[in-house]
Amino acid sequence: MTDTRLRNSSVVVIAVMAILALGWLAYQPGTNSVFLLDDAANLSGLASIEDAETALQFVTSGVAGPTGRPLSLATFVPQASGWSESPPAFIRVNIVIHLVNALLACLFFLQLARARKVDPPNDLWIAVAAMALWMFLPLLASSSLMIVQRMATLAATFSLLGLNGYLYARSRLDTDANSALAGMTMALLLGTLLAVLSKENGALLPSLVLVLEATLLQSPANVGARTWRGWQFVCLGLPTLVILLFLASKLPYSDDTVLRRGMTGWERLITQAQVLWDYVFNAFVARPARYGPFHDGYPLVRSILDPVAFVAVASWLLLVSGALAWRRKYPLAAFAVLWFVTGHLLESTTVPLELYFEHRNYIPLLGPVFALSCLLLSIEGQYRNMARLAVGAYVLLNAAILFSVTSLWGKPLEAAANWKLHSPGSVRAAAHLAARQMTEIAGPVGVITLQEFVAQNPEYAYLRLHELAVSCRLASDRDYTPLVEDLEMALPSIRFDNSVAKLLDGLMLAISETDCNGIDRSTPATGAS
Repeated sequence: MTDTRLRNSSVVVIAVMAILALGWLAYQPGTNSVFLLDDAANLSGLASIEDAETALQFVTSGVAGPTGRPLSLATFVPQASGWSESPPAFIRVNIVIHLVNALLACLFFLQLARARKVDPPNDLWIAVAAMALWMFLPLLASSSLMIVQRMATLAATFSLLGLNGYLYARSRLDTDANSALAGMTMALLLGTLLAVLSKENGALLPSLVLVLEATLLQSPANVGARTWRGWQFVCLGLPTLVILLFLASKLPYSDDTVLRRGMTGWERLITQAQVLWDYVFNAFVARPARYGPFHDGYPLVRSILDPVAFVAVASWLLLVSGALAWRRKYPLAAFAVLWFVTGHLLESTTVPLELYFEHRNYIPLLGPVFALSCLLLSIEGQYRNMARLAVGAYVLLNAAILFSVTSLWGKPLEAAANWKLHSPGSVRAAAHLAARQMTEIAGPVGVITLQEFVAQNPEYAYLRLHELAVSCRLASDRDYTPLVEDLEMALPSIRFDNSVAKLLDGLMLAISETDCNGIDRSTPATGAS
């Protein structure tokens, strides 16, 4: 028996190493990507790092969230010399973090399988299959290829460490209840603290553990019922209640928030019901054309009477209610639903964030993936081998699709054109394509892209500020009076966007450096008032 177990363990170790190596290769083409979206806003301070003092100042001056996310920022310091010139150095670190997270996820899945009394060696293979399924999900590619999203993946690292520490300590409840409870508490505290200092959604760790306790795990026999309920309430229930109260406090949105985001809290909630279904479908039914960093054109739902919105909201309410009611009868299904929904609590409910980002699924998809792995690898009888072949084929298919996705990311101009094509309503996709065209082809080509987008989407007329700045640099002697007049009429009534101020700054700089004909420094400021 011992020899058989050792042989199985050796085969599993080899399989895990092979999967990690394949993951590294699948992500390699994406290392040639570029800085995107919030990279500059969060990381431009790297250019000022010269010594330990300036490094500390960078780490403690974060603006991405309430905590400043200092742990995440600290991991960028070693790559400071490559800022603005060497995205590959940043992306390779992100890929390593993803592979480390895959290992931690494998250990987490293994502990879950053993807690459910899955017989060996099936417990090992369930863990390895779930790890591979999760690691190669094409939907998660942007989590590693968008440089600043290291904040999300690093928070996941500490969450997974906390989950593994919790399960390890919990496994000792029957032998030494007091030390086990102490270890569980310490794992929660440290895991949550370190995760939150990486990104705020790390605060969901106690709530995710509560899902585990409510579905897959059995109450310990060696701890009194009152003690166990009290510990759960203090360490799991209270943090979850605080989060729910916080989310409730965000409603209704203030007038300023509605103006800034273009939606009410209710509209965001009902839209998120559709978004969550999109996440699920895009995670398990690969559609490469739908993957990318730009989803700001996602359609907002204005009324619950919209048929699709109504079905989306009703189906999630039924699923969550059913999962809560039958969590002990159908623990795997309940775990998949409740883990996914809980993992989205902070970013996909009432907090007035943007509607859609793929990286928000990084932790939430662990639950459905584990449930799927358990379901398929627990099949016995005549369909046993067929199920295992199906899992292997699905993993390899996802790996191939992931490689195609990362290969696209590694071709910045082609990627920009593809993202613009498949996200025609995204102002960011249009602006990014124009920027790549200006860099890799010619300035006038990018200007044409901006003009065409604004013609189709007049509410984004502020993009013409960038058009004017680029045009001034290309041909300063041309008379830009007609364009200035158009901007003066359009700017006061355009849709609010934080990037307008940045575009105005860029235009002012272009004017000061080129003496652009038909425009002076006072003109744009007047038009924007």
